[in-house]
Amino acid sequence: MRRLSRLLFILSLTFIIFSRGINGQAKFTTGVGLATQPEEFEYLEQSDTRRVISLSGEWKVRYADEPTGTAVNVTVPSSFESDDELIFERNLPFAPAAGKNYKITFLGVSNKAEVSLNGRLIFRHNGGAYPFSFVLPRDLLKTNGQNLLAVKINGELDRKETIPFKMSFLYPYNNKGIFREVFVTELPNIYIGEYGVNYTVSPNGNRVELSLISLISNRKYSAQGDSLGNKYELSASVRSRGSDEERGTSANHKFSLEKGKDQEVVLSLSLNDPNLWSPDSPFLYDITFSLYAGDNLVDRVTVPAGFFLFRPGNNSFNLNNRNFSLHGVTYIPSIGERGSMLSYEEMVRDIRTIKAAGFNAVRFEKNIPHPYLLHLCAEEGLLVFMELPVSNLSSSYADDPTLKNNLINFSKQYLKGFSNFSTIAAFGLGSGYLGNKANIRQLLKDLSTEVKKGSSKSIYASFALIPGKPIEGIDIYGMEFVNRSAAEVLKIYGDAATKLGAGRVLITGAGFIVDPDEANSGNKHSEEAQAKFFEDLLLYSNDNPGFSYFFTTMFDYSSNYKSIISGAIEGDVLNFGLISQDRKTQRLSFKVADAMLNGREKVTISLGFDEDDAPIILIVFGLVLALLSAMFLNTGKKFKEDAIRAMLRPYNFFQDVRDYNQMSLLLTTYIGFLISAVIALITTSLLFYWRYDIVPERILLSFGFRWVLAIVSYLSWHPTQSLLFLTIFYYLLSVLVSLFVRIGAMFVINKVTFAKSYIIVVWASIPYIIALPGAILLYRMLNADIANLVIYAVLLLILLWNLHRLLKGMYVVYDVPALKVYFFTGLVVIGFLAGYLFYHQFTHFTIEQIVQVYLESTTG
Repeated sequence: MRRLSRLLFILSLTFIIFSRGINGQAKFTTGVGLATQPEEFEYLEQSDTRRVISLSGEWKVRYADEPTGTAVNVTVPSSFESDDELIFERNLPFAPAAGKNYKITFLGVSNKAEVSLNGRLIFRHNGGAYPFSFVLPRDLLKTNGQNLLAVKINGELDRKETIPFKMSFLYPYNNKGIFREVFVTELPNIYIGEYGVNYTVSPNGNRVELSLISLISNRKYSAQGDSLGNKYELSASVRSRGSDEERGTSANHKFSLEKGKDQEVVLSLSLNDPNLWSPDSPFLYDITFSLYAGDNLVDRVTVPAGFFLFRPGNNSFNLNNRNFSLHGVTYIPSIGERGSMLSYEEMVRDIRTIKAAGFNAVRFEKNIPHPYLLHLCAEEGLLVFMELPVSNLSSSYADDPTLKNNLINFSKQYLKGFSNFSTIAAFGLGSGYLGNKANIRQLLKDLSTEVKKGSSKSIYASFALIPGKPIEGIDIYGMEFVNRSAAEVLKIYGDAATKLGAGRVLITGAGFIVDPDEANSGNKHSEEAQAKFFEDLLLYSNDNPGFSYFFTTMFDYSSNYKSIISGAIEGDVLNFGLISQDRKTQRLSFKVADAMLNGREKVTISLGFDEDDAPIILIVFGLVLALLSAMFLNTGKKFKEDAIRAMLRPYNFFQDVRDYNQMSLLLTTYIGFLISAVIALITTSLLFYWRYDIVPERILLSFGFRWVLAIVSYLSWHPTQSLLFLTIFYYLLSVLVSLFVRIGAMFVINKVTFAKSYIIVVWASIPYIIALPGAILLYRMLNADIANLVIYAVLLLILLWNLHRLLKGMYVVYDVPALKVYFFTGLVVIGFLAGYLFYHQFTHFTIEQIVQVYLESTTG
């Protein structure tokens, strides 16, 4: 009873959440331990001519369609739970000074934002949690009085316009709002605007050629003439971090710049005999841009940089002219209800944990990282792979020019937001692509071409099916696996490496879901099974030095929905990690990886016993149903004869229902519950068997129903509650179908009561009772994985047989030609299904997603 109460509570809570109106209060979760002081932002840039003003702290927030007076206090950074647009407001905490400019920077906003200053719209952010900045218009800033900054946030994702897409498979929790730091930088009248560091390392690694790009802006509009005639000089220098000694010759460029104008300046600089950055020696330099007017320093910024040469090869990747294997792990920052809003201390702990475990690379999959994480990777010695948060893109999407433009623009803005982080080894275009589709190949070619115009990074893409030949513009080809055996993973990898070369192919994600409650057992998803999966990959890596991989993932993380394969009920946590989300539990797989990557003593994996994990309730429930069925058949001679006649001679049976109506409604209800229970037993066995299968989850995701996923996830992992819930559900469904049969009778001459309709529906389904012995053993037969296709075919035939019997009962009792019932029933059912699918195709692109799932599943 306690479990039933819990189930009902979850269902009720789900209904309340989804039916909440706009007047409901949005829930806010505040970020903690993020940067608030000027010196805490110095990892982005250092300057003695600029001043940083943090905007973290108290803001006002209200719904976009409500008046200003309804605003309440909230702390920024924070994340909110609401489907509505919210407006965040605060007064700027400084008085604008004459001769100064003010640049505002958002390190992370989700998803779309419109920024206004004193009631005037000044900037639109079209989506994406990457950093962005812009200069506040000086003519709108009041030198006297308050300056009101307002940010309207739309945190919702959709199926095609936003990146990432709504309800994407295994994607992390989507923080909405201004969930990362916001700050203002005070700039001089003439300042170094956007700047970037591009470099190439010579083939032998003894020289670095730098191209330092900066945009100089002159916002000095004073009437007095410039004694220097608007002449300026930009210089750049490189020195070892923490040292005053310059390495290489500093470069400079003199130029004139009229007031109100911008000018791009490109400086070339050579660095001889550089200390190249590597995971073993993460050596960093400081690059300083200095702007002078005569002898007067006008503006100066310093940014850190590391130089390395990473490139694909034929048989191995290459780092600084040495063969190099990527031993990486994916990282999705997530901590409880805060989602990705980790504190700086937590980010340091996570990155150092990854480094100490022996990994040399991090892939930020399915998320856009906080800039501080990239800074930490550069300092600790971890190569960074970052990518578009796009996966399993339907091949039909590839022909959409709007989507292509969105992906191109998003990629450019994403890279622009992280342009000053030099230890990014490669940029990815997403995952789950079908490499055998010509339009997908063309899309990736076009994307890579556009991205390479503004970046020298290697470009990679992850595939559900590796292309048979190289795609122009793609440097690295990745593959991702979820819940596949190590043997399958390595076979597919080997085939791809043979086609494209081991130095161009890597496993971008090898993930194995773990059931934390199944430790020390023979369960296929116990901690021991997960550890054995990773151990097999590591053993292969030891024997094959060119093998490169990323494990999925370092830590468990929270999802946007209740995943079936992870049994996510509380907290929506996906149990993929080597370490639990609270960082308290280092799983056996982590200990195995840590020992093998660091050359320590091998960790023994106890595989436990080969247990039968079939829930005993399935057997008990089935035996009880068998007993109740026997009681039914022995109720009396007439009932036994009726059951045999309904099974073997349905036409005669339904004639008697039509002409005499002597069937007991009480007995019919008894049989109805019995049949519903048998169907519930079959469904529960299927759900329990499919609970680790990604295909059912992805199909349900395509319809966009979170509450359906929540219910199915719960039922898949709780067979006792599932049997009870589904028995009641299927019985109520039979009553609903009876109502439809009764409605159909309104279009025929013969009078058909609801009681007769009810009898038709129940007794037409009596073959399910014959299937009871198979239903009892169904899970064990499926788990043996010997003839599963045959089993599914038999279940389908039983379903079709029952539908045929139902239609036969209808045309006999209606006393109309069979063809008429088959035609109109088929017309109604097909029309309903077509309309339903069309609606979901229009709102969620369901059909395209299901086709994509099918294509991926058939390609392996």
